[in-house]
Amino acid sequence: MAVSTLQEAKYKLLQSKQFFQSDWDIASFAVFFIFIGMVGLLLILVLIRCCCCCCCDDDTVNTHARKEKKE
Repeated sequence: MAVSTLQEAKYKLLQSKQFFQSDWDIASFAVFFIFIGMVGLLLILVLIRCCCCCCCDDDTVNTHARKEKKE
């Protein structure tokens, strides 16, 4: 009997089309998507760096390390 009441509650929520019941729901939704967006942005930056560094010459990438060895 508890399963049917749970299903009825979910059905009523979907019928009301009011997914966010409180301010906490909205805040948690926003924080979740900001987190997902930041992870996606970091992945894109890593992919760009990997693709661009593979094409570059080694002379331009490690100039600082080579200067320290010469001194």
